[in-house]
Amino acid sequence: MVEIVRVGPTDEISTVWLQSEDLSARAGTDFESVEMAVEFPRGVSSVTVPLKIHDNRIEDSDRSFKLQLAPVLGSTVGIRNELTVRIKNDDFRGKVSLPASEFVLFEDEGFLDLKIRRLGGDLGNIPIL
Repeated sequence: MVEIVRVGPTDEISTVWLQSEDLSARAGTDFESVEMAVEFPRGVSSVTVPLKIHDNRIEDSDRSFKLQLAPVLGSTVGIRNELTVRIKNDDFRGKVSLPASEFVLFEDEGFLDLKIRRLGGDLGNIPIL
């Protein structure tokens, strides 16, 4: 969600155009493209617009796209008319850890029941060689 704030008098209806622009993030792959009129009814000073981000389940770098405001039908847009949205990558495999640095096993026990902990990440299997 992104909040668009209207500054100044709110006694009239005002409309602005909101549009996304690809940077390193790609519309349709990383996020849903945005192209829409945003209307401020009388008396309303802010409008919240939903942004749909795709969870691609791929281990990659952070990606970003731009949102830009443009005036419509006599409305005006201030100096801050664009912002960059960074999609933080949260798809990673994580790490594995042993529960202790040393285990004592008697010869007659035959085997060791060892539990390995996964620390962070949830992307696929972690091969242990």
